[in-house]
This record gives sequence, C-alpha cells and structure tokens, in this order.
Amino acid sequence: MEDSIDLQRESLNKLIPESGSDDTSSSDEVNGLPTSSDGADDVSLINSEDLNSSLLKSDPGGTNKSDQTKNDETDSNDDQRIVLSGGVELEEVQETVKVYNNVKQALLEVETTDESQLILDKIKRDSQYSSDTECESRDADSELEDIQLEFRSKYPQLQIPYSDELCVKIIPYLDIVYDILSGVVTSMYYTRAKRAAMDSKKAFLSAEDFRNLDINLFTAGYFGLRRQLKVGNIIYEKFRDELARSKSPKIQWWGPIDFANYVLAPEVLVSFVLDTCQNKRSVQLTSRQDVYELFDNTTYYGNTVTDNEPLESWELSRKKRKYGPTNNQKTHKTRKKKS
Repeated sequence: MEDSIDLQRESLNKLIPESGSDDTSSSDEVNGLPTSSDGADDVSLINSEDLNSSLLKSDPGGTNKSDQTKNDETDSNDDQRIVLSGGVELEEVQETVKVYNNVKQALLEVETTDESQLILDKIKRDSQYSSDTECESRDADSELEDIQLEFRSKYPQLQIPYSDELCVKIIPYLDIVYDILSGVVTSMYYTRAKRAAMDSKKAFLSAEDFRNLDINLFTAGYFGLRRQLKVGNIIYEKFRDELARSKSPKIQWWGPIDFANYVLAPEVLVSFVLDTCQNKRSVQLTSRQDVYELFDNTTYYGNTVTDNEPLESWELSRKKRKYGPTNNQKTHKTRKKKS
C-alpha cells in the first residue's frame, strides 16, 4: 500500500516543474489551458523586435543596454538621412539637417512651379527685347540717313568708291610714298606718328600703346577705316622692302604694316582727293592742308556711315535683297525729287 502511494507521488513530481513556479500556472499548462495575458504580451514583444536587439538582450556579457542605445540613435538618424560618425558634435548634425531641409524645400518649390508659365514669361521677355532692339535699329538707321544727307548736301562732289574700285584709282598716287619716306613732302600723319612713338616708353608699338592711341588721328576721314586698310595693304605689298630696310626709328617703332595702314594710306588718299577735287568749283581744296582738315572734320561720318555701308560691290546686291535700297540709293532718290 505504501509503495503504491510513493509511486503516485513520484509521477506527480515529474509533471510539476522544478523552477518553483506557482501552482496555478503549472496546473493550467498541465491541463492544456491558455496561459495568462502577461505571457502573451511577452511573446508579442519578442516577435516584433529587431533581430539584432533580441540578440543583444540575450547577450550574457551585459552589454545590451549601451548597444541598444547606439542602435536607437542610428535608427533615429536614419530617418533624417544622416549617418553619425565618431567625433561629430550634435550642433554640427543639427546644422546639417537644417541646411538639408532648406535645400529640399527649395527643390520642392521649383518642382511645383508651373513650367509652362515660365516658358510664356521667357517668350514675353524675348519678344519685348526683340521689339526694343528693332526700334533702336530703326532709330539708328534714321540717324545715319540724317548724317548722310547732311554730308551729301555739304560735299556733293565727294564720292566714296567701293574698295575694289578705290584700290584701282589710287595706283597713280602711290609715288607720294617715296616723297614722304625721303622727307620731300611734309606729312601731317607722319608728324602724329612721330609724336606717338616719342611718347611711348617701348621700343616697338605694343598692344597697350595701340589701345591708348586716338585712332581717329590716323584715319582718312569720310573714307572710313575699312577702305583705308585696303589701301594700306596695297602700299605694304608694293613698298615692303623699303619699309623693312628703313633706319627711321619711327618706322621701326610702328612696324612696316601699321606704318603703311595708319600713316601712308591716309597720305595716298589725300593725294587722290586733292587731284580729283581741285577742278571742282564747289569745293575749295587747293592744298594738302585743306584735305587734312576735311578728313579731320569727316572722321565721324567715315566711322558711322561709310564703315557700315557695303565694302565690295557684290555686297550691295545682298544687302538690297535683305534690307532694301541702301542709304546711297535713298539719298540719290531724295536729291532727284528735290530737283
């Protein structure tokens, strides 16, 4: 009898856990009943936590608390798209976040702007600019016509040939170059060139010296600079050797090409004008000094009108197709109507 009771006790001891838990929970587990609500919450928390956090909690080394704090900081900073590294201060992080948010907000504002409105605004601005430019161009053309009419009424006998025609007409007057180089003829342009060379501290004409020159003092008046340079090129090709061998400090300072363009070319044109206008009663050009004064008084006309007219004869037809009659043709028609 006693042996039977001992066997029953041993069987019950096997069913009861040795951890010392209370009888209620043990009996529930034995009978297959659900556990308490506290136990269910614990199971839910474990299943919802990150795997790394679970491993840290089960770490027997006791470092789970500090590592969990670092993980929480990293997760928080990941939400702000900032990765902390060792040695970075909190104020720097906050400032970086502030700048990032400002840039992001600005980009969002740009993206939300109506692009079609921007395009319309640009078209409107471009149209206004084009209209203003066209008005300015018309005003400039009108001003040029007024200047040309005044010049033609004052100097009706002065003709401005195209460059190819002019380069043929000046050939008989190239001999004046020998007279200027030898000192037989006094040249106003040579005197000005000499003064420019003496005022310079350089042995040769430098870019700075050239920028400081008043180029109007070396321009053949109403002929304009473009035609003058064409004449200068012919002079240089014909007198290249003489200019290169010259011992004159002034010619050496200017150099053969610039001396031909800005000293000799105006003098050749002076001879051309003096010869073609001497026999015309309407103009009193009896000396080179008279032509010098004419050139000085008509430099503005050459720069603003002549240099904007076709240089070659073939340019005239192209300009006529694009813009209509040139200023020369308009002036001729105006004079014809008045007569």
